[in-house]
Amino acid sequence: MKLAAIVLIISFLASTLPAMAAQPKVTVRAVAVAQSDFVTLGDIADISPSPQASKASARLAATVVGRAPMPGESRPLTRGDILLKLRQAGINPATVDVEGASDITISSTQLPQAVTAPALPSSTGAPQASPTTADPTAPAIRVGDPVDIVLADGLVTVRARGTAVTGGTIGKEITVRRDNAPRTLTGIIIAPGRVELEE
Repeated sequence: MKLAAIVLIISFLASTLPAMAAQPKVTVRAVAVAQSDFVTLGDIADISPSPQASKASARLAATVVGRAPMPGESRPLTRGDILLKLRQAGINPATVDVEGASDITISSTQLPQAVTAPALPSSTGAPQASPTTADPTAPAIRVGDPVDIVLADGLVTVRARGTAVTGGTIGKEITVRRDNAPRTLTGIIIAPGRVELEE
């Protein structure tokens, strides 16, 4: 009787172990849309079992893999970037089956807002709106300009002062040098005088 019970327990465990050991499957999409300021793995991939059915899948879906692009812009992401972010979140990439696209293009849900020039007084003294808008091709940062350098990783943000080595418009990649540091860094212009380092 005891032997039959032991055999039954062993056969039950043998049948459930493969299901228990199954790795979450992440299928990366080639094109994705950021839903907030930060892009999560759930924004760019289909995860099974579903995040609602598995704690491991829910943790994967919530893992931040980068910042969202500027409104109306897009940014690339690679599978290597995803694996690095998993490691940084304390998830061993070997425990996750990642497949699908190797290169991902992430776009923003927001559209760029036109910046209008301030109202100008008319000859009658009443304010009158200028019909012109800010030139999007005008450099937001020029060579030699002082810049705020920002590095954002998840909930941690580090800021430093520096100088632009190259210039460009918002959304473009430029080179900067931190004050009192010989090495140059590469980042994206996110606002006039502000550069976010690439992760």
